[in-house]
Amino acid sequence: MNMNYSRSLIRFLIGLMLLSLADSLVHYWKLEAGAEEGCKFEDRDLKIDETAKNPDVCGVLACQNNQGDALIQYCQIPAVFAGCDADSVKTDADWPDCCWLCVTEVNCAQNAATTTAEPL
Repeated sequence: MNMNYSRSLIRFLIGLMLLSLADSLVHYWKLEAGAEEGCKFEDRDLKIDETAKNPDVCGVLACQNNQGDALIQYCQIPAVFAGCDADSVKTDADWPDCCWLCVTEVNCAQNAATTTAEPL
């Protein structure tokens, strides 16, 4: 078996196990096919099995094939064991780290400050 394939498979399986500890979701996304093989996400092409952070959520997008099929894995609320006061997630942290961070909510209409992360 190819060593890179084995590593990718192990990382994927570990990721799936970690997902069960957080309130995470996996959804299918249809993207445009990339210029070569893979998927087009925002302003770049992703190769098959390559991932990119989704800036809108605490999540990561993974290109599945050269037809633009992708899966996005994300946390909708922090992990239960984090004991956070709010159900908000930090969207500018890397995934899956953002699943374990408590954040302070900010009313953007009243305050232009960004949220702050508190490590567990």
